[in-house]
Amino acid sequence: TWRLNDPVTEGAQTLGHLNPQTQEFTIPFVGVQADLSIVKTGPSGRQPTGRNMNWTITVTNNGPDDASNVVVTDTLPASVDLVHMMPSQGTCLHHNQVCDLGSLASGATATIDVEVIPRQAGTITNTATVTAQTADPIGGNNTSSVDTSICRITSRRSSIPCG
Repeated sequence: TWRLNDPVTEGAQTLGHLNPQTQEFTIPFVGVQADLSIVKTGPSGRQPTGRNMNWTITVTNNGPDDASNVVVTDTLPASVDLVHMMPSQGTCLHHNQVCDLGSLASGATATIDVEVIPRQAGTITNTATVTAQTADPIGGNNTSSVDTSICRITSRRSSIPCG
């Protein structure tokens, strides 16, 4: 018997899903599976500080079953200001960078446009993760990261100049 405060040991299987928005824990029906994958893409080349830039998150349900309660968590770097997160379905809570995409049919795709303003030069890494109430047999494709090079536009020479 497992109780809420019992420790989870290394190698233990995940038996359910914790929704970060509601803190509800659900256990999927046995035998229902949906292989969710996530890919995060960003702009190519150096991006200047102080100007809007976009990342795109693409979530695909590779099946075989529909996925329910699909949640994307996008951990933004501290060096950017969030302008908006716009999902093709569902809703996003900007204050905790979580998007609830609802259900995703087998073979379906949903996207999230993330617009930010970088504040400092350097390389920033942005990571997004997808989870669902439905069991996912392949967890290795549930996280995606993208590195973006940010440069500083100044009238003087900077350590990371643009262009």
